[in-house]
Amino acid sequence: TLQAKLLQVLQDGEFCRLGARVSTRVDARIVAATNVNIESAIAEHKFREDLYYRLNTFVIHIPPLRERREEIPHLLSELATRLAKAHQLEPIEISPRLVAAATEFSWPGNLRELVSFMKRHLILRDDTFAIQELQSKMLVRKSSVSLPSASADQKPNPKMKAVLRSLKDETEIKMIADTLDETKWNRRIAAERLQISYRALLYKIRQYDLASAT
Repeated sequence: TLQAKLLQVLQDGEFCRLGARVSTRVDARIVAATNVNIESAIAEHKFREDLYYRLNTFVIHIPPLRERREEIPHLLSELATRLAKAHQLEPIEISPRLVAAATEFSWPGNLRELVSFMKRHLILRDDTFAIQELQSKMLVRKSSVSLPSASADQKPNPKMKAVLRSLKDETEIKMIADTLDETKWNRRIAAERLQISYRALLYKIRQYDLASAT
């Protein structure tokens, strides 16, 4: 219904306010953005084809960050400057180690995820923590790791500890994500089901960069 109303405004250049008796003329330009495949949405009757062709005058396709990694160092520097100014924080210099780790990361959340990451880094100012965070996420997103059996008297080496930590995080992410989906992202109900505090759940959502699919 809303798409039909928007199409009418774009075609006629006018709309009628609620309760008004006369129409209002508008001279508007529309800039629309989406991460949805519009052609698929049209085929599934989720998006009006006539509205698509009304909007589809000029199209700019912006690839995801993982397809333009060469921009990540520049974005890190720019975000560090802008966010420090916006939040009245001391400027920070991005180390080559952090640049390398950020460039290697795939950034599934694209610029939004990068902005959140830089906000945390500006507050914590800990290169080691930031790099470990990225490396941990990369481990979680890789295929499941098969661990060799070890005898009782063998102590896990540091690398094995890191893998075990990664698997623990992966399990926790799945539990939280599944519970949030089941409760339709009602965080208070999800926290009760997970038997953790509401604040702890919010922290976990930010820590693992979880986002609703809707």
